[in-house]
Amino acid sequence: MMARSTLEDAGPEHDELMDEYHEQEHHSSGSALSDKPSPYTAAHSKPPVDSSTTNATNRRPLKREVRVLGIDDAPFDKYKSRLVLTVGAVFRGGEWLDGILSTKVRRDGDDSTMKLARMITSSRHHLQLQAIMIDGIALAGFNVIDINKLAEMTKLPVVTLIREMPDMARIDKALENVPDAEKKRELMRKAGPIERLEFKQGVCFGQMAGISKQRVIELLDVTCTRSLVPEPLRVAHIIASGIVLGESKGRA
Repeated sequence: MMARSTLEDAGPEHDELMDEYHEQEHHSSGSALSDKPSPYTAAHSKPPVDSSTTNATNRRPLKREVRVLGIDDAPFDKYKSRLVLTVGAVFRGGEWLDGILSTKVRRDGDDSTMKLARMITSSRHHLQLQAIMIDGIALAGFNVIDINKLAEMTKLPVVTLIREMPDMARIDKALENVPDAEKKRELMRKAGPIERLEFKQGVCFGQMAGISKQRVIELLDVTCTRSLVPEPLRVAHIIASGIVLGESKGRA
């Protein structure tokens, strides 16, 4: 299939989601990527958005072709794997696959935020993306993502999604065997409360940065076209597991 690549294709819903991001973002003194921007990012950075003209309570519904990036990691050997494949699927709503991104992160490491930010900002899809969805708050075991920093670096709303409310006591016990456990716990706390998300197709749970709970529910309504899992996440999982195992297995 042919993927459209002009900025005009993004449509008015792009500005609406980005307005919401800029209303909620916490301004800082600079991005960790700003000292060495990629050639693509330097030439095609996202323009600033004037949020003063935005009415946050009176937005149009998201269009069916809102562009979303879904991210999931591949299966790995928790004893032998050092680097773990991570795949991003660029979707228009829940219908059209526009592209695939990939990177690798360290098992139980601390590089997931930076690796994802570089993967996204160096992509030709960056300007058209309107949200990032991630399967959970950690990749490759306990490589915990700083979703607030990722939102700041990419200038995009970030949502982590899980099927069920996690057993925090069990997670805390597992962290005892992982380096920098307290730092990882702090990143999980910093991501905010785990919200219950009720949408047309069912219920899931998630944490978010730069986007409201109601807007996340709207994204789920648009992107969950074939199951309770958003298509960007479902396809990212299928591709990542298929590459590593030779055949896709399990569920996102």
